[in-house]
Amino acid sequence: MAWASSVVWMEAGILDLCVPTLIVKMKPTRLLCLFAATDALALFLVWLFVPGTERQIATVEEMNYVFGVATRRHMDYQIKEVAPWCFDHYILRQKGLGDLDPLYRYARNREDVDSGSNENELAT
Repeated sequence: MAWASSVVWMEAGILDLCVPTLIVKMKPTRLLCLFAATDALALFLVWLFVPGTERQIATVEEMNYVFGVATRRHMDYQIKEVAPWCFDHYILRQKGLGDLDPLYRYARNREDVDSGSNENELAT
């Protein structure tokens, strides 16, 4: 994380030095389009490489499990499962697709977490 933060700050410094020249050379509208394109690229790369943590993660062990899955496996899941499902569901508006098969399968139920059970086993 420290590496990522240092890269972001370094790029912000370089951008601060380059933007006045870019405004003159590219005109503001083209510069805005360039920034929008890089933001779209960043959004796609985050979707592809970074695992989501919003679904039913209640313990540190489960968080370790999510980030312990290989990046290649996460990318395959995003490309082969999530992208076609999103295309069919949101673009083609197909009904009755059902839910996606989850990438992470926990051995315990959500009710066990709510009741305070100490079972920490996770299934793949």
